Amino acid sequence: NKSQFATPDLFDVEYTLVPAGNSGAVDVTDDDIKSVFGKDATAEQLDKVRKDPMQIKVVIAQVVTKKRAAEIDAQVTKSPQDLAAVAKLFNTNVQKATQITRAVDVKTPDVFKDAQIRDAILNTTQAESKAIAPVVELASGELLVARVSAHQAAGTRPFEQVKAEIEQQLRREAAVA
Repeated sequence: NKSQFATPDLFDVEYTLVPAGNSGAVDVTDDDIKSVFGKDATAEQLDKVRKDPMQIKVVIAQVVTKKRAAEIDAQVTKSPQDLAAVAKLFNTNVQKATQITRAVDVKTPDVFKDAQIRDAILNTTQAESKAIAPVVELASGELLVARVSAHQAAGTRPFEQVKAEIEQQLRREAAVA
C-alpha cells in the first residue's frame, strides 16, 4: 500500500513582512483616485472624493501600498533570490517556515493559511527557481515578500523507514485472524 506511506510536497519558505508604510504627506493625483474608484470618474466625482476624508484615506492607503510594492519590485529585480537584501532595505527580519504543505494543518503559520497566498508561493515554478515570489498584500496591510528556499517533492517514504510500521501492522492482522 504505497498510498498509506505517501508524503506530500514539503516547502521551506523564507519570508519577510514589509509594512505598507505611513500615510503621511502623499500627493494624490486624479489618476490615483481613478485607479481606486474607476477610470470614468468625472471632475465633479474626483472633487467629491478629495473632500471626503474617508474616501481620500482609502486612496492614500492604496497609493502608498503601490509605491511600497514598486520599491520592493525594484529591489527584487536587482537580486531575485536575495530576500535578505529586501529585509535590510525595509528594516525587517527574514523569517523561516519549514515543512509547509499545500494543505493547511496545525503547523502552518498564520501568514500562509490563506489559500491564495499558498497558491502564489507554494508552486512548482517558485520551488524550482527559488526566486522571490510576487508581492502579496495581506489583510493586515503588510506586504508579504517570500521565496521557497527548499522543496521536497511528494513521494513515498523509503521501505527502511516504514519497515517497523508494516511489521507491526502484519502482526496485528495475524493476531486478529
